[in-house]
Amino acid sequence: MDTIRLFIVDQNSKVRQALEARLSSSSYIEVVGTARDPAEGMRLYPKLKPDVILLDAKTAGRPNDVADVVGDFAKQGSSVIVLTSYAFEAEREAALDSGAAQYILKDIDSAALIGEIESLGKPSVQ
Repeated sequence: MDTIRLFIVDQNSKVRQALEARLSSSSYIEVVGTARDPAEGMRLYPKLKPDVILLDAKTAGRPNDVADVVGDFAKQGSSVIVLTSYAFEAEREAALDSGAAQYILKDIDSAALIGEIESLGKPSVQ
């Protein structure tokens, strides 16, 4: 398996650091960057060219905002996993309809999160 280039977008710096530390145990995942919000993420995206983006739902905003952000990243050719502290059905549906590959709770254990990321592999650019 090729290395998966991962980009983390979360408003909380401690969460970004914790996710990076949790995911470093996989030899197939390389965290290529982090951003505190979607605007910074879109600015960094062209330089980083991630395969997978972990996007905090709260960072993206309301359900429609989440859908817009997911759509923007998905159009670039990356798989998007939306992470959330609390599952909201409207938000989940909006994210998935906009191209998110997964919508999962942040309390997922490290091995399961790594498995979710690795299952996406390297997406093909459309």
